[in-house]
Order: sequence, then structure tokens, then C-alpha cells
Amino acid sequence: LIKAIKSLLFASILISSIILFVLTINSDLRRAVFQRALHVYQIHEESVIRTLVQQERYAELSDRIIRNINLLTKISKGRILMFNEILHQTEFAAERATQKELTALKPVFIRLLEIDPDLYRTRIWLAEATGDSDYQDAISNIDKAIELSEVDEQAYRVAIEIAENNKDQLLAQHYCNKYLKAQFGGQYPRLFYVGYPGAGLRELSVQFD
Repeated sequence: LIKAIKSLLFASILISSIILFVLTINSDLRRAVFQRALHVYQIHEESVIRTLVQQERYAELSDRIIRNINLLTKISKGRILMFNEILHQTEFAAERATQKELTALKPVFIRLLEIDPDLYRTRIWLAEATGDSDYQDAISNIDKAIELSEVDEQAYRVAIEIAENNKDQLLAQHYCNKYLKAQFGGQYPRLFYVGYPGAGLRELSVQFD
């Protein structure tokens, strides 16, 4: 039995050495194997992420995405491997999250913005996640998002909602006017903000002389 175990161990070491040698001298094969392994890893992670979202385990989900980012950062140069896939996973989670669950994802948003500060939707998610706890930081992220896409309504909608929640009618009016200026090239006479029901900027009310 011991002799059989030794033979099996020797054969395993020999096969592993041959595979390692072939991968070392054949860069195309090495690249193909690496890409295939990444693809399998990606499919596995997407399955896990979807399960965690369905089970509403957002704290665990946040830790997992951060772990994946840190792992891929160590083996990448420049923009990390599978960055778009990680963004897709984050979007899948954020778009289905409640306010409390978005807060749990805050470390993920911050980490992604450290890698790429020009992520429009990530800026908005971070603003939503911090709107109740850090009002000024939330508005700062909204302003940066608007700089990235001045005509998209999502940033303005979130800004007005945050202002409403913090009982800041002047700030809500500011973003209403700012949106109209971006869309139509200027403000209308005596335009004023009279309420935001949260269904989108098309629901904003305006009044003219």
C-alpha cells in the first residue's frame, strides 16, 4: 500500500512538473489557460453574488466584492482584470438594494471610485448611501456625477430626494433649476420648486407668470 501511494505521489509530481514546464515555455497556452480559469472564476462569482442579493445578505456581499477587487488588483497592472464584471456585479446588487442595503455597499463604492473616479452611477449610489449620514459628502458626489453627465436626470433626481429628506428646499430648487438649464439652455422666468414626489424629474412642478 505504501509503495502504491509513493508511486501515485511520484506520478502526480511528474505530471504537475510536465504541465508547469509546458505552460512556462508556451506563452499562448499559458494565456489561454489563465483566461479560461478567469472565466470559470467569473461565472462562479456571479452565481454567488446573485445568491447573496436574493438572500439580502448585503454585508457579506460587500465583503466579497472588496475581496475580489483586492485579489484582482494584486495580479493586474493598470486597470484591474475583470473590472467591468465587478461593476456589473455591483450594479446588479445596487439596483436591487434598499437604502439600508446601499449603506452596506458603501465600502464597495468607495473602493471602485479609488480605482476610477469617473464612474457616474457609482457616484450616485455612493450619494444615496450617504445621504442620511453625511449630507455634504452626498451632495459632493452628486456634483461630481453631474460634471460627468450634465444632462442625465438620475443625479438631479437623487439630489432633490436627498435635499427633501434633509428639509433643504433651497437646495432642491437649485437642482431643479440646474437640471432645466442643462436640458433647455436656461431658466424660465419665476421658476420655482414646489415639491418632489420621487418618481423622476418629469414629476417636478413648475409655475410661470
